Amino acid sequence: MFRDIATIVADKCVNPKTKRPYTVIVIERAVKDIHYSVKPNKSTKQQALEVIRQLKETMQIKRAHMRLRFILPAREGKKLKEKLKVLIKVIENEDFHQQLEIDAGGGAEGKTAGARGPAGPVASPDAEERGAPL
Repeated sequence: MFRDIATIVADKCVNPKTKRPYTVIVIERAVKDIHYSVKPNKSTKQQALEVIRQLKETMQIKRAHMRLRFILPAREGKKLKEKLKVLIKVIENEDFHQQLEIDAGGGAEGKTAGARGPAGPVASPDAEERGAPL
């Protein structure tokens, strides 16, 4: 359970100076240094969020920003683009051929969706088929 908590923290956090993720081993050491004790009656995700709060006091750690890719039909994309801009901090790439494709970074802080690919967390394929996870 201890390793699971460290893994969740490593997946959700980055070093704010380098914007690179911490390794699980570094997080495990930091958690041991703050003398955190695992609570078997709490979920690992709840404990990971608690650990993140405590680690912020002793080391430089920040929640990673969510990165999403929206692929929408051009007709609907034009309508939804303005609504999405309000929710997106950074638009990394925008392609408007037969469909609107938006690579967005820096959405709601601290949330990730789907699996990590070469460009970081992206929305799950079923979310792309629906258009946008709103």
